[in-house]
Amino acid sequence: MSIVLGRFFCGWLCPFGLYMDLITRLRKFFRVRHLTLSDRTNSALGQLRFVIIAVFLVLSVIFSSYAIFGTELIPGTIPGGPLGTEAGIVGSLNEPFCLVCPMRPLGVLAEVVLGYMNFSYVSQIAYGPFWVSGFYITSLNLSVLILVTILSFAYRRFWCRICPLGGLTALFSSFSPFKRIALTKLQKNESKCTKCGVCKRVCPTQAIQMYENREGDVTESRCMLCMRCIEMCPYEDALRLEFAGKTVMKSRNWL
Repeated sequence: MSIVLGRFFCGWLCPFGLYMDLITRLRKFFRVRHLTLSDRTNSALGQLRFVIIAVFLVLSVIFSSYAIFGTELIPGTIPGGPLGTEAGIVGSLNEPFCLVCPMRPLGVLAEVVLGYMNFSYVSQIAYGPFWVSGFYITSLNLSVLILVTILSFAYRRFWCRICPLGGLTALFSSFSPFKRIALTKLQKNESKCTKCGVCKRVCPTQAIQMYENREGDVTESRCMLCMRCIEMCPYEDALRLEFAGKTVMKSRNWL
């Protein structure tokens, strides 16, 4: 799906992306202007995604070593300990990203509020490196959710800039050799571009290649294919989205 559609999932289907868009609506309701990161800082956050991917892949192998290799690399990581610990820390070590992922507590809390999950499952407290509310919510991922919520109120789509899943999707859509066979591309026509900078200003993740690059495919790892740049570009056919070589959407002279 990533090779075929790029980061289309991030821009149109991701439930946490919807959550951040609702936060943006809330910010606009209170008429608070969003903050903007410098290009250097935003680029560094983009690189951080791949560091996070590498770290959690390594941790997943280490914590799941008993299941993979039949030997325990870290004492206490074999499932089957006390019920409280098993329900929390040890039971989740073989999927360590879930201990920090902000989507997990958000999804669980939404299910509790809607009545699809019994709160007693969430309210059981065990002791460990961090207190654990049942199997689903840790103080760590809840803290990450709160922090990301605050930052997303200040910066548009903040989590998308460091999301490892978005980074993994980008690996299969924005870098060679996959970029050569990707079917979904953001194309730029330099002869129609006046460098007005509208595309750069409206991008939720502050992608810049559609502004900086001269011609051709300007899809980059930060581009979620939300098509906001195409929508707001005031010049006919300066930007266009192509799928399998066919134009799906193009900028129009709305001035």
